[in-house]
Amino acid sequence: LIQTCVAVIKTAGSEINSDLVTSLITLAEDDTKCRFFLEHGLHTVLFSNLDAGLYSLEKEEDELKSAKELMCEFLAMVTSSALLEEISLPLLLSWLKKDDILCSTAFLILGNLCTSDENTEAIATPEFVDGAIEKLSNRNKAVRHALLGCIRNCAVNPKSRDLLVSKDLGSHLLVISADIDDPGLMQKLVSILRLLALCSDTVARKVGEEETFIEKLVHMGKIENQFSAALGQLNVETGRLFSTVIVKTQNPAIMRTVLDKSGLPHLLSLLSSPHLVMLNQAVLPLCLLFTLDPLPSNLYTQVTPEVVTKILGILEIKKPADGYRMVHENVLK
Repeated sequence: LIQTCVAVIKTAGSEINSDLVTSLITLAEDDTKCRFFLEHGLHTVLFSNLDAGLYSLEKEEDELKSAKELMCEFLAMVTSSALLEEISLPLLLSWLKKDDILCSTAFLILGNLCTSDENTEAIATPEFVDGAIEKLSNRNKAVRHALLGCIRNCAVNPKSRDLLVSKDLGSHLLVISADIDDPGLMQKLVSILRLLALCSDTVARKVGEEETFIEKLVHMGKIENQFSAALGQLNVETGRLFSTVIVKTQNPAIMRTVLDKSGLPHLLSLLSSPHLVMLNQAVLPLCLLFTLDPLPSNLYTQVTPEVVTKILGILEIKKPADGYRMVHENVLK
């Protein structure tokens, strides 16, 4: 069946049936079937056709997406399980300078390819990072989602993260944050900043001194009647970012800024996590906040007996023993 469908797409040229492509996209969601498309070389046909501008941007009245948009979505699905050597990096990088549809598709595929340190370092070259930073000014939502997702995946790798820091990515992200109101986009941006701050005192300090940015994150997390998974994830990432900034800088002025801008509830919310790392990200900044002299009033009012009980409850967690030992020490501090 897949072989027949591949043959149809190869011979159909620009005259492609949107219902067929939609069905194939659903089929490609299965990783095992996705490999069949790759083995039959469909991705090379799609790359070639899209690069040549074969598919139309026109939409029928009853269609939500054009043929070009559908084929780009299909290509992203087909290549989601591809190996780096099966993809032409030069071609993808050339798409970053083309229209928004090809650009967002390229960033999406490149981000999906960051499955190992070797792959990530092959993708995150100085030239790629320069191009990605230049694209941050593009306000197209699909481009920004794919771009920030790709950069976030690159930032997981320590070597690539150092390169991003050296290119002053943190400053560029803080600038574009001013016009981002979508929780999903902001969550990706905050996640990148947290990763950069982990390895850079300079980035951590810049974030901590950016009062308007801190205030905006807190405000976005308080939007009522609009709760979504993206908003929940943004609040978690905001708490983790505040934690990283406090621990990395240990700067009393920055600590007071986070408190003054109502950032403490984001830190305390991490105490509900079952994960070791996030529990420590809640407890360790609290250790530092309670060294402030005089203690800010909201530490008295918001670190309630219920919160203290929750913190003490961490001591009841005994496994894994080696992993929780450090968290237990911070709880006792």
